[in-house]
Amino acid sequence: MSEANLYEKYVGIIKGHLSGKQAGELSERAGARELWLTHLPQYGDPVGAETDEEAAVLGTSSKMFYLNVIRGTKNPLQPPVETMDGRWTFPEENMVRGMAQYTFSGSKETIARQLAPFIEELQIDELMAVSYIYDQDKRKRSFEILKEAVDQL
Repeated sequence: MSEANLYEKYVGIIKGHLSGKQAGELSERAGARELWLTHLPQYGDPVGAETDEEAAVLGTSSKMFYLNVIRGTKNPLQPPVETMDGRWTFPEENMVRGMAQYTFSGSKETIARQLAPFIEELQIDELMAVSYIYDQDKRKRSFEILKEAVDQL
């Protein structure tokens, strides 16, 4: 059994996790008959709010969380900030955007528009979500908005 919470493109850049390929290679070298992968990468989270603007601010906590992964730091989840300007370098910003490629953010209507092609392309019939929103009540409301967006599809 191995965790594999790293996309291959981040090997050598992000510390502390294996890619699925790395886990397979280690398993093969160890002579394992089976390999069970856990902690698979998802890199993205829903950020639902009453407005797109509010969701953008709430989503900064998630972006700072992903910066922890990139930098190899272990800071607790941070409260949202108005802007990420000055908090990350250009390469870090690009890596966070790549890691959050499946983030659905905005109002119920915006999230529904973002989800529709995702669901159609991947032909999914179930959606599991994790969210890194600092405020617990806003996190709960975000999940409610996500459900409302899915229900209107």
